[in-house]
Amino acid sequence: MKKLILIFFLTFSFNGMAQEKQKIEASDYTNNDVEMADALREDGKIYVLTGIILIILAGTIAYLVTIDRKVSRLEKQSKS
Repeated sequence: MKKLILIFFLTFSFNGMAQEKQKIEASDYTNNDVEMADALREDGKIYVLTGIILIILAGTIAYLVTIDRKVSRLEKQSKS
C-alpha cells in the first residue's frame, strides 16, 4: 500500500514540474548573450559561485575517500 501511495505522489509531482514546450527559432542558435553570467561577472559574484561549487565538490570527494578507507578497513578486518 505504501508503495502505491509513493508511486502516486511521484507521478503527480513529476507532472507538476514539467515545463511547456517552447518553439526554437533560428535566432536562438545565433544568440551568444548569457545575461545571468554577464551580470554575475560584472558584480564579481561569479567567483563566489565558482568557489562554492569547488568547496562542495571537494567536500564530496573527501567524504567518498573517507568512506572508501573505512570500507577497505572493514574488509580487511572481516578477512582476518
